[in-house]
Amino acid sequence: MKFKIHLRIILIVSIISTSCNIGSFTLFGSSPDGMVINEVLFYPTGSQGVQWIEIYNSSGNILNLDEWVLTNEDGSVIANLPAWELPVGAYLVVELSSGENDDDFSDWRGTFYVGFSETVLDSQQDGVALYDGNQNSEDIVDFLAWGSDEFRSLGEAGGHAV
Repeated sequence: MKFKIHLRIILIVSIISTSCNIGSFTLFGSSPDGMVINEVLFYPTGSQGVQWIEIYNSSGNILNLDEWVLTNEDGSVIANLPAWELPVGAYLVVELSSGENDDDFSDWRGTFYVGFSETVLDSQQDGVALYDGNQNSEDIVDFLAWGSDEFRSLGEAGGHAV
């Protein structure tokens, strides 16, 4: 079952610059798979580095991420997730940059580097979708969108979420 939650916030996770005027976030989903997009850093400033997406396994099962996909709002693939097993209660940070992957979840956190050298997410208006297979409405697990236009189109991924 999918439902819509609409939140208005200016500062998220205390890492967005106060000069960033982002007015609206829309979250969709009650993930039956127990995977959620937990955090997104789409507007890094200063020493914060690069954009990243954090997913969290809130299910009661270890989940194999083989064939899981992250896309932006228009459906363009950001990351094909690795065939790693994500333990219950663990986080995977998908860094939208280059680096050394960490698939050791003994500290409940892993890092997967996608290898981008440029900005991937639009800091003013975009979204992120998580799929557990094909990019369609049956396989979308979670979706998060941000932007200042409350009544804008949410793109292909947003259409799958609602």
